[in-house]
Amino acid sequence: MGTQRAAERSIRVEKVVAALAAVRPGARTVSICTGAVVPAAAGLLDDRRATTHWALAELFRSWLPRVRLDPNVLSSTTGTS
Repeated sequence: MGTQRAAERSIRVEKVVAALAAVRPGARTVSICTGAVVPAAAGLLDDRRATTHWALAELFRSWLPRVRLDPNVLSSTTGTS
């Protein structure tokens, strides 16, 4: 049962990432706090400045090294917060 649930979660994650990957360049998107992981996983924050909750910063950096993460700010106008 656990393997099936993991597979279902994986499919949902893939659908979200695929949907975000289809966002047209230059479109404005919003995420809040740890939600920055979602657009970052879709590549929307590659080489952009972003922030996230301080408790997630180390993990975020290890998963998404192309994002210029600054967890010491509350918001970012050029990336996400």
